[in-house]
Amino acid sequence: MKKTVIAALLMSAISPAHAIFNGSPINTPEFVRVGGTCSGTVIAGKWVVTAAHCGDMTGQSVSNANSSVAGIKRTVIHPMHDGSVPRVYDVSLLELDKNMPATATLINTEPTVGTMQSIAGWSSYSGGILKGASNVAVGPADPRWSPDAYELKYDPANAIGTGTGQPGDSGGPCYNDSGIWGVMQGSAGQEDGTYIQSCQAFYNADTTAWLLETISSWSYPSEVKGEGSLAIKVQSFHKDAEVFTPYTDGSLVIESNSCASGTANPLQVCTLVVKGSGKLSITGSDTIEVNKPVTPEPPTPTPEENGGGGGGSTGPLTMLALAAIAAARRWKK
Repeated sequence: MKKTVIAALLMSAISPAHAIFNGSPINTPEFVRVGGTCSGTVIAGKWVVTAAHCGDMTGQSVSNANSSVAGIKRTVIHPMHDGSVPRVYDVSLLELDKNMPATATLINTEPTVGTMQSIAGWSSYSGGILKGASNVAVGPADPRWSPDAYELKYDPANAIGTGTGQPGDSGGPCYNDSGIWGVMQGSAGQEDGTYIQSCQAFYNADTTAWLLETISSWSYPSEVKGEGSLAIKVQSFHKDAEVFTPYTDGSLVIESNSCASGTANPLQVCTLVVKGSGKLSITGSDTIEVNKPVTPEPPTPTPEENGGGGGGSTGPLTMLALAAIAAARRWKK
């Protein structure tokens, strides 16, 4: 009975996020449309983090603003999520059937109250495009209602922030310049004309442990191109400290490594500065192509003039020979 009352109160206060209200179009390839109803963020290459209330998305697909598409082969819902109680561990992971080209950095640090944070999402309400908005950080939700929700605020009357979430944005990122720190769960208008945006935060210890145990891999871009020295970020999604001894082939050289100690801690980002071209290997099976040469397409053959040369065509000499044979046959008659 108590759970039912709490759920009813919460649902009346916060509704699942839909299309970004106000906000502006953005093009961030790691922010993806999930199926046709939700949003999400690519992490560790072939995983998408989204909202658990989006349901089982297995068999559907994700796509980004650059038309990259991948299928969803598995949905993993946070083990502590209870669908009857909103704003509680409303997080799920989607395993993809291939790596997406761009991947986000995930952080498990709590936003500082009063700082500006960002949200993003997709929706047919906004013309089916990716939109983003800024909100001010209010602080963690009342722990009596949620152990892992963090609240943001949009105050249009005082020009604080630029928009809030509406249907279609559920599962989209809550983030700042350091990385994504949560997923959008829902939003609600307040009596004073402001809007409260609720995000499920990754800094919750249970959520961080579940993310690392489920993913258990490295996060890195599959391919990097550019001139001169290039900075490449590699993040560890392992639950314990992991050996980090990258190596190269070809003309590629590592100029610097921020994790030169030889290990990377959980969620630590290692920045490698490289130069040249070749493969940068994190492990024997985790490689990054740097300035991979483009194989030129073979030229399209042009037809020879007057039909000469092959393909069963008949050239001028052949025509003359046939005419002579035909004339000789007529004389014999």
